[in-house]
Amino acid sequence: KKEPAKRSPAKKAVKKSVFKTLLAIPVKDLIKKKGNLDYIPWNTAWRKVCEVYPGATYEYKLFGRPDGSVSDVMYYPNGTGAVFCTVTIEDIQRTVIYDISTHGRGAGAIANPDAKDINNARQRALVKCLAMHGFGMAVYEQCDDYSEGDDASHSLSAESKEKLERYDNLR
Repeated sequence: KKEPAKRSPAKKAVKKSVFKTLLAIPVKDLIKKKGNLDYIPWNTAWRKVCEVYPGATYEYKLFGRPDGSVSDVMYYPNGTGAVFCTVTIEDIQRTVIYDISTHGRGAGAIANPDAKDINNARQRALVKCLAMHGFGMAVYEQCDDYSEGDDASHSLSAESKEKLERYDNLR
């Protein structure tokens, strides 16, 4: 009687995590500057993520208002507010709460924000949420090197430049 051939155990395909995959996307050439701050435009960030994860989705939380209407802003008693953005990539959800403020590090929250202020906060929240998934994280890490109040210090430090190079070379 012939014994059946033994099969070697099937090798599982090793899949890179969403975070590591998005972290490895080079961002140095995508960064724009507004004043002294670096940023990645929301449409560029979303396009780059969707090229890798076409099923990615995002949504903004809606809040009930005293008059019965709904708003995508959670208002605080002093008239300032925040938006909540959730990005889902391959069943992984990340949520960011982003205050509605003037752009810039250390900028104050805006009381009674208008539609443009709210839209800007929504798009900034989206990009920050994508960074929570890994895309463009280097931009937020380099912000830690900024010193409060010293405009001359806002250029990238040698350490931040090294981080960007390291991330861009992960491919």
